[in-house]
Amino acid sequence: MAHDPLNAILAIGDAIRNLLANPDKATLYQRILNENGWFTPENLDHALFHWQQLLQEKPLLQWIEKEAISSSQNPRNVGVIMAGNIPLVGLHDVVAVLITGNHAQVKCASNDTILLPYLVEEACKAVPELQNLVAWVERLSDADAVIATGSNNTARYFYQYFGHLPHIIRKNRNSVAVLSGFESEEALQLLKEDLIRYFGLGCRSVSHVIIPEDFDPTRILRMLDNELSLVHHHKYFNNFEYHYAIHLLNKVPHFTNNVVLMTENESLSSPLAMLHYTKYRNREHLDERLQLWKNQIQIILSDNGWYPGSIPFGQSQMPSLTDYADGINTVDFLKSL
Repeated sequence: MAHDPLNAILAIGDAIRNLLANPDKATLYQRILNENGWFTPENLDHALFHWQQLLQEKPLLQWIEKEAISSSQNPRNVGVIMAGNIPLVGLHDVVAVLITGNHAQVKCASNDTILLPYLVEEACKAVPELQNLVAWVERLSDADAVIATGSNNTARYFYQYFGHLPHIIRKNRNSVAVLSGFESEEALQLLKEDLIRYFGLGCRSVSHVIIPEDFDPTRILRMLDNELSLVHHHKYFNNFEYHYAIHLLNKVPHFTNNVVLMTENESLSSPLAMLHYTKYRNREHLDERLQLWKNQIQIILSDNGWYPGSIPFGQSQMPSLTDYADGINTVDFLKSL
């Protein structure tokens, strides 16, 4: 049966707006938090508010026009395996499957089984045909293609099970902030959002900052002093205390404000409650370091986007519909099926 993908997606957007306006949303939020202790009400609100802005007619039509999207006359069953690191992390994949006229078979992460199914169920009340377009599954038994997001470790299994199908398989990626040394305190306050939103668990969260040799790393720590969203979250603070103890026992040089642990480390990826930094001598040295990490970086951030290809501080967790994870155009992939 023919269907209008745009109406189905708009209905999901309406479901998000209705939830945000619902005075009883705290009950649902508590269920979600019980399942995933990282999905705090503040972070749920942030994710939902961002998506309700995207799932409106104007941005969706602009997306359709830019990508020359037309509804498939031969719908495919596309398996979507979701990560569970931040709220609604897999919604873009589902929306991309729907907007191209395909059907989504969604395997939710084990710690994220409530929010998206709730939104789709609410949307089905307005657009009943949506219930035939999205299925919640435990196994992808009859998928024609797969979009899977996970760690470097789980990616090996994804390739083993789904390598024979058309696929997008995403591995670990992290994001990096580049400082010139001339940033104002206001600019660093914007960077704080990129560091701590979703507790730094997103692939678009900054896990590493690259600073000039004469830059004082404690300038970054000072803006995180007494950050209550971190200090009062027991899962986060347990991680901080663990890594702090390890650094003290092993006498590893570090800075801390008792909220975040900051160490000079060549690794792009930093553990939870930690922030790695490295120093650069000049622009050539900076470019070389970023080139070395090219296949591990999700996004680069800089003050007002001064570094080529970067986005401004404060914008990491506000991707547009055309900001595709790992730089792989999901719509092009789906159109090719």
